[in-house]
Amino acid sequence: MEKKCGSCGVQNRDGAKFCASCGAPIGAVKEKTKAVKKPLSPAAVRLRVIIAVVLAVVVVIFSVTASKLKEVRQSKTIELVKGDFETEDTAVFSGITRGGFEHQGLKWQMAVNQIKGVYRYATDSKDPDFMFSMMVNQPDFLLKLPHANFMSLGIYDNKLYAVKYEFGETEEYLRQVIKIPDGEAVLYGRYLGIRRVFERLYGVPSFVKDDIKKYPVKERLKYLKDGKDKAGNSSNIYITWDLGNTKAELVMFGSGEKAHLTVRFLYMPVWDIVGKH
Repeated sequence: MEKKCGSCGVQNRDGAKFCASCGAPIGAVKEKTKAVKKPLSPAAVRLRVIIAVVLAVVVVIFSVTASKLKEVRQSKTIELVKGDFETEDTAVFSGITRGGFEHQGLKWQMAVNQIKGVYRYATDSKDPDFMFSMMVNQPDFLLKLPHANFMSLGIYDNKLYAVKYEFGETEEYLRQVIKIPDGEAVLYGRYLGIRRVFERLYGVPSFVKDDIKKYPVKERLKYLKDGKDKAGNSSNIYITWDLGNTKAELVMFGSGEKAHLTVRFLYMPVWDIVGKH
């Protein structure tokens, strides 16, 4: 009876002690050898380390570069917007002086029916800043004010005692649905431009809170949007001018993870009575 070699599989004659083909003992099973993984040479280890370090450096450089480019873009946006609307802002706000308030066809203590004569499409609104209010949309302004979404009119005893503007990221209110890159930079540029016009028209502010100006532009915009700085302090900007019976306020603040810019004029003889209620 032939015997099969357990090593190579060749059939051998009966009684053979060794395989005629491979010489292995009949009945012996060839041991399976395990593949031994050779350790990396020092040169290969160094190469892998160098590649990992280079990739890490590339990632860091890319991140830093992208962040720096964004900050440069934001700074350019701020400077561009700051100087773009000086003519319009001056025309709109120059009628407000220490001697009186003449603004967008309005005067203090103007009756509601007179307001309706100037702004026939003015509607009742619910501005939380005022006990009763009316709203005039941007397209109806007598004088163009870029980025102002609407004008809110505070009414007490059927007469005008406050005017407030809410600003948005685009020049025209009807285009506010468009998402603007660096919207906070646009609003901050508008704030700086309006502040410059106010200081030229009204002089030195009566009160200034602008603590975040000490931070770099990128951080400044982030803190404005968040409503607080890295120390947890309020990042809101609040500046006022006392103009006789009129108080002018320029405010930038964060709410709902978004930056907001408002300009407000108050008739103080009435505001001192109703503003606290």
